[in-house]
Amino acid sequence: MFLITPEMKDIVLADLLSADKPRFKFDYDNSQEEYGFAPSYTKMLLDQFQNLGLLKITYSYSDGAVIEISTKAMDLYRHGGFKAEEELLKSNIEKLSLELQNLSKQLEPKYAEKASQLAQIAGTLMQGLTLFMK
Repeated sequence: MFLITPEMKDIVLADLLSADKPRFKFDYDNSQEEYGFAPSYTKMLLDQFQNLGLLKITYSYSDGAVIEISTKAMDLYRHGGFKAEEELLKSNIEKLSLELQNLSKQLEPKYAEKASQLAQIAGTLMQGLTLFMK
C-alpha cells in the first residue's frame, strides 16, 4: 500500500514554488525521478492542492498541466508546510486533553465525571492521530 505523507506533499509544494514564474508548465512524467513516486500520485497531489486553493490548473494535457501558484501556497510553505500543520493539530489536541484533565480535577463531582470523559475522548483522538502521523 502506498500512502502520501505530509513530507511528500511538502517536497512537491517546494518544487512547485521553486519555479521562476507563478504560472508554468508542469510535466508529470518526471515525478518518478524527482519525487520517487508515480506520476499518477503527483496528479492526485496537484488535484488536492487545487482543491485547497494552493494552485489553479489552468490547462491539462495527457502528461502534464499548466499550473498557476497562489499566494496561499507560499504562505503554507513559509509557515512550515503540511508537516507543520499536522504537528500543530497534534499539539492542539494534546493541549486540549491536558486542559480537560486539569478541569476535571477542579470541578464539582457531578461535572468532574463529564470533564473526565471528555479528557478521555481527547486522549483517544490523540492516540488515533499519532497512528496516522507516523
